[in-house]
Amino acid sequence: DFLTSLSDVDPNRIVAAGASGGGTQTFFLMAVDERIKVAAPVNMISATSQGGGCQAAANLRAGWTDFSNMMVGALMAPRPLILVSNGGDWTVETPKEVFPAIQSIYRLYAAENNVANVHYAQFIHNYNKESREAVYQFFNQHILNNPAPGAEAAFRVDFPHELLALH
Repeated sequence: DFLTSLSDVDPNRIVAAGASGGGTQTFFLMAVDERIKVAAPVNMISATSQGGGCQAAANLRAGWTDFSNMMVGALMAPRPLILVSNGGDWTVETPKEVFPAIQSIYRLYAAENNVANVHYAQFIHNYNKESREAVYQFFNQHILNNPAPGAEAAFRVDFPHELLALH
């Protein structure tokens, strides 16, 4: 609501992205709010796990004995959705199980091109540069109609001691 109240926000270009616990927030938000036009729940949607500790909020999935994150992920259809997964957490099987299942729902909408999976088997649970750039490219393609790679600009991360008011 706050975002759409801002004069410089295009309500037709609202996207959501997050990794791990942020991925949980992303896929629950995209499932219930049609204003999310494109989403990227990174390292989150799994057929076999609800995720790690930051996804274990009390009553988050209360009463859902047969609950699967894939069911919530499929609620994004037919809006664009990218699943970023890796080989070092509960998303290891995303290319073989999760992506085909969600893609089958998109197929019902004739929108198979709106769902993608980028899998990095060599990485563990993270939101590294490769993962972020895959999300940038997907967002650019679906929001700006620009399929060019989304290179991340170089930046310097501050050291913790540089962020303190008092050393």
